[in-house]
Amino acid sequence: MSKSIPEVRLAQSDLASTFWADARVREGMVWGLCIAAALFVTLLHSPAFMPYVWPDSGTFQYVAHRLLEGQTLYVDVWDQKPPLIYYLNALGVWLGGGGRWGVWLLSFCAVAGAVTLSVKLLRRGFGLAIGLLVTGVWLLAYFQLIDDGNMTEEFALPLQFGALWLAWQVETERAGEYGWRGFWIGVLVGTIFFLKSNMIGVGLAIGLYILIRAWSRREARHAPRQLAPIVAGALLVAGIVLGALWRQGALGEFLVIVFQYNVIYAQRFGLVEGTLDALRAGFAALSLTGLIVYGGLGFAVGVACLIWARNRIPDKLVPAFGICALALPLEIVLVTTTRREFGHYFVALFYVLAFWSAWLLWLVRRALFELTAPTTAKTRAFLTLGFACGVGFIALPAVDFDIRFARELRALEPPQVVSYMREHTTPDDTVLIPGFEPRLLLFADRRAPTRYVHTIPFEFAEFATPERVEGYFDDVLRNKPALIVDPRGYGLENFTPADSSRIRKQINQLKRQYHAVGPIAGWQVYARR
Repeated sequence: MSKSIPEVRLAQSDLASTFWADARVREGMVWGLCIAAALFVTLLHSPAFMPYVWPDSGTFQYVAHRLLEGQTLYVDVWDQKPPLIYYLNALGVWLGGGGRWGVWLLSFCAVAGAVTLSVKLLRRGFGLAIGLLVTGVWLLAYFQLIDDGNMTEEFALPLQFGALWLAWQVETERAGEYGWRGFWIGVLVGTIFFLKSNMIGVGLAIGLYILIRAWSRREARHAPRQLAPIVAGALLVAGIVLGALWRQGALGEFLVIVFQYNVIYAQRFGLVEGTLDALRAGFAALSLTGLIVYGGLGFAVGVACLIWARNRIPDKLVPAFGICALALPLEIVLVTTTRREFGHYFVALFYVLAFWSAWLLWLVRRALFELTAPTTAKTRAFLTLGFACGVGFIALPAVDFDIRFARELRALEPPQVVSYMREHTTPDDTVLIPGFEPRLLLFADRRAPTRYVHTIPFEFAEFATPERVEGYFDDVLRNKPALIVDPRGYGLENFTPADSSRIRKQINQLKRQYHAVGPIAGWQVYARR
């Protein structure tokens, strides 16, 4: 009997060894871990956990509902972002049967795609352990930066990782001949442009790398052939999107947003002061996990190696080094063009900071192995685990911040004025909400009486011309909103910098038609007389 026990244990050990040795099992566990991580992070932004949303996400979903009703973007319902975020939200609302779950599903798919591509990309250059570790680090930073989810940066992130992955593959496996892979890079970059126009640094970096490489090898005549498929892919996306806007009669308004409104918006803040403020905010947002430190040091060491020790860089890493050395400064310049201090803007840097962080941590791990000279696989695994624990210890402040932030999201609740709007209006009524609160309309299931779903554009004198302001008040007076909810304390006054005799008459007419019904849980509300 006693002899049979070791035999059973040996059989179980052999079974376990066989199980772990199966490459398909290992791969399945890796990708299962990626999906599980994305699911965990995004579930904290789901309707099951978060009863309410913040203004940006609320605006996108409100516009999505109007698009599904047949209204035209920018013409019938106006916001200042590129068009794809609204149509993605429209798809999500449709998938969710009018609720928020469909939008969450698209967010989950975007994050899962970014996580999977991140591990795939970093694993190729630095090994699976580093790939998983760095991806975990940027996920910790991601949760605190992306607010309540459903942001433009979220959907652009997997496209950035995908474009870098394809370019690296072409450079190392296709001798720089881009072909159909270049076409798909162009499609990805073009899609990014119509999601978040200042996140196209990866595309610019790939194009510059092709040109610099061709010039350095005295092969300039080959550069147009290599760039052509990338340009063709980007132009195809641009043609489809701009053609659709033109057919809907919205192209003119879109061009106003791109070339007028966004320029006015950025000029509101001083060039030097605004840029420095944005950089400080970005550094603070990325520093809790150490991502900006790892990435910044890795970038510095990587560029130094490219200049003085290129022969020491593994051949397969050289193209990625070149592209990412160009991408990081380009992305920093682009992300600070708005001169705003919003943390979620800096999600644009994640793909390139992840690469340089992986390079730095790979170097440190390699130096650790050389110093300790581990002789067995178990010793190397133990050192790797200890190394990962050290990185995790540095990221503990980010974990604490994320826990507190998750509680904050959980505590969000629609204000009482939403219930008041439902009880005192019908679904056919409109409700005017000056300021930036379309989410009230989303949760009350009511509509705005004007195409301007928020009034941020009217804060800028260069954009709020008398003609635009008169058109705004014409819409309000014509559609006769049942209620006016005033979260900013504007009162029944002209809250814009524009002035004309017609605007004054419109304001007087508004005052005659509405009276205050008192603050509702702190929100001033006016009703028709």
